[in-house]
Formats: sequence, structure tokens, C-alpha cells
Amino acid sequence: MKTQWQQAWMITKTELGRSKIGLVASLVLNAFIALSVYSFWNGVQLKAGVEPLNHFLLDYMGIIGVTNLGFIFSARHFKYMETDSYRNYLRKLRTMPIDMRTIVSSRFIQIGMNTLMNGSIYFGVLYILMLANDQQPVSVITYAGFVAFLLCVSLLMHMVYIRFEWTQSGKGYFFVILGIVAVYLLVSILLYLSGVNFTLSIMFLAEHYAILTILISLIGLVLLSVLGYRSNCKLLMKQDLA
Repeated sequence: MKTQWQQAWMITKTELGRSKIGLVASLVLNAFIALSVYSFWNGVQLKAGVEPLNHFLLDYMGIIGVTNLGFIFSARHFKYMETDSYRNYLRKLRTMPIDMRTIVSSRFIQIGMNTLMNGSIYFGVLYILMLANDQQPVSVITYAGFVAFLLCVSLLMHMVYIRFEWTQSGKGYFFVILGIVAVYLLVSILLYLSGVNFTLSIMFLAEHYAILTILISLIGLVLLSVLGYRSNCKLLMKQDLA
């Protein structure tokens, strides 16, 4: 008898096997987003180009990039409005002889694997560009703190995405995502108007309190994982997919 996590891993492997082209496309997209974020980062550092626009886009594109690290393209992503593919897939899993917690575990493993692959490209490309072009490159320990903090933000938003993915129809989920993207836009504008840059602030914390930032971020990741897992198990058990 396979354990819960072994079954969850088998589901994850099957999903990844069906999304090979989507995985490549996702990695390319994350490399492109990293290039874009660095161009705005460089513009802010050098005070080049349209500086207000650079400040705003550094945050906006950075937030978009980080909060989507747990996704890879698949056929299901392109059909969810027409066929409610997310909830249909959840219905299919519910009919299988597996525990509810196995379904939640598989979703968490998928997020973790996707974030590992996408994040390696996104943060790797970004750091290579910083090392190659910045006059005072960011140290490894500082960048580790920066990455750890942003991974907390990413995981937090993925917990939000999962809840809407499992509770909303295809069209409802689409409008929720549009609303979240609009909130990112509004937050980026408000941050700029208040004279604060989210990305630079995190880098400042990581630079001056590297170890503390890493420790707090790791604690945050563990707490978010545990609380998110428990809350999503309860949600799935109560969810009516009829």
C-alpha cells in the first residue's frame, strides 16, 4: 500500500509528464520576466530613462513574476473558462480511491516543484545579470535573504489561488485572477506614490539583516505550508463539486 505522499508524488509526476511543452514555455517566460525586472532594476539604480516608470514597473513586474512561480502552462490552463477544467480535474481525483489529504499533498508538491524549476530560472537569470552588470553586485547571502522573503510572498499568494481554484467556476476564477492582478497594479501605484519601492525595500532588509531575513522567511514558509495544508484539507472536505 502506497503512502499518502507516494500517491501524491505519482499524481504530480503524471501531471508534469503531460506538461512538457508547457514547462519549457513557462521556463522561457520566467527568463523573460527576469530580464524585464532587471531592466527596470538597472534603470532605478542608474536613474536612467523614465525613472518613475522604472520604479513602478520594477514592483509590478516583480510581483507578477514572483506570485506566478508555482504555475506551469498546461492544457488545463487554457480550457478552464470553457470546461471548468480545474474543478473537473478535482472531481476526477475525488472519485479515485485516495484520501482527501493526498489530493492536497499533490497540489502542494506541484507548487513546490513548479516553484523550484521556475524560481531557478527566474532568480538565477536575475542574479547573473546583477553580477555581470552592477558596479556593486549583491552578495550571495544578501540575495539568499531576498529570494527567501519573496518565496514567502509567492507561497502566500498560491494559498489564495488554490482556494479560488477549488471554489470558483472557470469564469469565476478568471475574474478573480483579473481582480488580483488589478490589486497588484493598485498596490504598485500606491507604493510609488508613497515613495516606497517594495523590491528595493526587501533588498535593503536582506542586505542589512541577511541572517534574520532568511530565518524569518524560513519560519514563514513552514508556517504558511502547515496552515495552508490544514486549511485546504478542511476546504476540500467541505467543498461541494456537484
